[in-house]
Amino acid sequence: KTHMKHGDTSLKVAKHPRAGKILVAARDLPAGYRIPLWGRVTGKKDLSEKAMEWAFDVTGGKFLDPTPYKGSMIQFCPCPGPNEVAVLSSIPVTPPKKGAKFGFWPFILNQNVPKNFQMTLQYGSNSKESDTFFTERGIERLDVGLKQYPTVRRKGA
Repeated sequence: KTHMKHGDTSLKVAKHPRAGKILVAARDLPAGYRIPLWGRVTGKKDLSEKAMEWAFDVTGGKFLDPTPYKGSMIQFCPCPGPNEVAVLSSIPVTPPKKGAKFGFWPFILNQNVPKNFQMTLQYGSNSKESDTFFTERGIERLDVGLKQYPTVRRKGA
């Protein structure tokens, strides 16, 4: 219940000058570290427009809405820019049980992440889908790394 209310203490939410809120490692984290996205299970018609932007489609028209829950920290992950890589990968989601009020989708670190590095997550299945995500919203996709909160860079970038 503590994690549900406050989130994982191995992570922290920070402010970013262009990306709003971001998720960063509060300590060195090993590859394989798991972090769940969780939220209320709802149908698309019951989501506000703002919640729809951050809700996750889990299957069969059901969505996880993490937006009212600050302890569901994956919602604060920035998308890596064109010269950066995602450090989080999704694990196949288990559909919520019929009638379930809450559900979750596990994510896993695909590499070691040093303290204060950003916890980046691809917005889509690959970089091209992330480009589409931003283009559809009229937003330029930019690198999000900062001196205080760096990102893992693509090789050769």
